[in-house]
Amino acid sequence: MNEVNEIKLCRCGCLREVKPGNMYILGHNRKGQHHTIDGLANLKIAQNEPEFRKQRSLAKIEFYKDPENRKKHKDACNTPEAKANNSDRMQTYYENPDNLLKHKMAYNSLEVRERMSDSQIEAQNRPEVKEHKKQTAKQVWERDGYKEKMSKIQTAAHNTKEFLENHSELMKIVMNDPEVKEKTSRASKIAHDKPEVKEKTSMSVKKLWQDPEYVRKQQEARHLFPNNPETGLFNFLQVLYIDHYRYCGDFSFVINGKNPDFVNINGQKKCIELYGDYWHKGQDPQDRINIFKEYGWDCLVVWEHELKDIEKLKFKIIEFHERPQPKQAKEILDGKA
Repeated sequence: MNEVNEIKLCRCGCLREVKPGNMYILGHNRKGQHHTIDGLANLKIAQNEPEFRKQRSLAKIEFYKDPENRKKHKDACNTPEAKANNSDRMQTYYENPDNLLKHKMAYNSLEVRERMSDSQIEAQNRPEVKEHKKQTAKQVWERDGYKEKMSKIQTAAHNTKEFLENHSELMKIVMNDPEVKEKTSRASKIAHDKPEVKEKTSMSVKKLWQDPEYVRKQQEARHLFPNNPETGLFNFLQVLYIDHYRYCGDFSFVINGKNPDFVNINGQKKCIELYGDYWHKGQDPQDRINIFKEYGWDCLVVWEHELKDIEKLKFKIIEFHERPQPKQAKEILDGKA
């Protein structure tokens, strides 16, 4: 610690050393000749010197290794006055898009990440620290108007040309790291396997497909047309029941967020799905049948390889078309035949 204290400078800007534990030389904390613009500028320059920053970092590491010091710091930061002052200061700072951009770019730079000390990483990985940060973030984001306010600030910052260029270059470097790719893939898989995430994703997709404007944009963007198997099945349906079914695999008709390939247009609530042997491998057709059944629709699933046995397929379609209509369970909210 002696080595650290030797370079501790008076905070008035005079660039003179102070005694261990002091912030100012005696008398320099009063308003006077030492508090000059030049003096403060000199202090700022000195504090940005690599050697000074390194020694200051080592001093902090040594200080926070002591559990008692960590507790004192935590207690001081958790007072209502400290929280209010810190919150106001941070909100004022990040209301400036330039500050938000500087923070993001600095934090995400490889140089800064490489300089992060082992003790800081260890501290951030402690369960109690993670839980505290999680609870604090929840409280902040639940404030009235905070989400909308931060959304506008971040949108303005992210749309700047400088940010987009720097972010693009940074992501290219980071995502080319095999270790990062593996961690990202593993984290994504774990997250998407959670039931609550699956449910949330499903509800979001369903909500999107109930928006006519979203459906229209999807139709235009995908330029969907019947593929060869779909064309073959449609021609076969025309032979069996001319003008009873139409192709709707272009998202022109949606049931509960799902888009069947063919739908009956002569009064029957029946639809037909064509499952590709490759694209739908491992999927259970009954899942799709149950989804449509909830809304009073009878669904037939035809596998691509079944198109090779015309006679068998013929009896399967006839049996489906002629059987009685199931009772309607719900109204369709997101599509019309």
